[in-house]
Amino acid sequence: MKAKGFATYKLTVIVANAFWKFIFGKGLSFATNATLTKTLSVFLGPIGWTAFDIASPAYRVTIPAVIQLAYLRQLLKQKKSVN
Repeated sequence: MKAKGFATYKLTVIVANAFWKFIFGKGLSFATNATLTKTLSVFLGPIGWTAFDIASPAYRVTIPAVIQLAYLRQLLKQKKSVN
């Protein structure tokens, strides 16, 4: 999806319609095409980039390590407040 702007959505709708027509004999409805492009815009926007970044190898190690450290700090904080 390196194409910018409308070309990305246009290509997606064309491919989806061709696939659907090949399988079922008719294209997708207008409402389905609109839903498809709206969903695509969510995944190509900030939400998609954030999900892509979190799934990267660096975050697969970093996020669990940060959670573990936060847990250990809370444990230590609890022990200090009890004593």
